Amino acid sequence: MLYYDGINWVDSGSSLTFDGTNVELVGDVSLGGDINLTGRIYFGGDTNTYIEETSPDLIRLTAGGNQRMIWAATTTVYG
Repeated sequence: MLYYDGINWVDSGSSLTFDGTNVELVGDVSLGGDINLTGRIYFGGDTNTYIEETSPDLIRLTAGGNQRMIWAATTTVYG
């Protein structure tokens, strides 16, 4: 259970911080409903490995700074 103590959102083993620009959540996340994103999803602070929507109906996976896969409405491209 995540709760607000008047200063921070806290839970045993979890934390939520906001520095005025960025939000950081440490711990497991369970959500209900839709998630709407713009930009990229990064993994573990690795700035050159991510998933992104580059245009409507097109998702790209980049690993190590190199494009590895594209999923489009009707095709999948590897490499």
